[in-house]
Amino acid sequence: MVNGLLLIAFIWGSVYHFNIRKECIYPIKISKPTVIIIIILPLLFSFIAYVAGNQWYYYIVGLAAAIFLISHLVGAGIHKKGIYYHGTGIGNFVTKLARWEDMSDLKFDRTNNKLNSFKLKKTRIYIGYPGKYKNLDNIYELENFLYN
Repeated sequence: MVNGLLLIAFIWGSVYHFNIRKECIYPIKISKPTVIIIIILPLLFSFIAYVAGNQWYYYIVGLAAAIFLISHLVGAGIHKKGIYYHGTGIGNFVTKLARWEDMSDLKFDRTNNKLNSFKLKKTRIYIGYPGKYKNLDNIYELENFLYN
């Protein structure tokens, strides 16, 4: 029963994150460390399933969990609705949306061609890692999109 609920939650979360990535105008870039994590996660969860009891359903739940974490790593970016970002704290595993109307004071790093932070209502959100967006050749392209 618990395995079934976990499987449903992981599948739902993965679909949610992959849909975000698909719909983003500027999805985040996948860096080399992220690729390494993407390769290691299924192996790690398969090992955990083996140690947990070597049952077929442990492997299925473990691989679903690995896919969920991978989808979380790649499921952020700039969307028509706002910016999807990785939160901090307990809600860290679900990508959050900051709507354009709630944001102000966007800070750009022009030398590294990325968005550093923005203010969401009264809280400053630091994008940090990865912060770089795919198909974004110039930070001015992003500024044009945001301010026009």
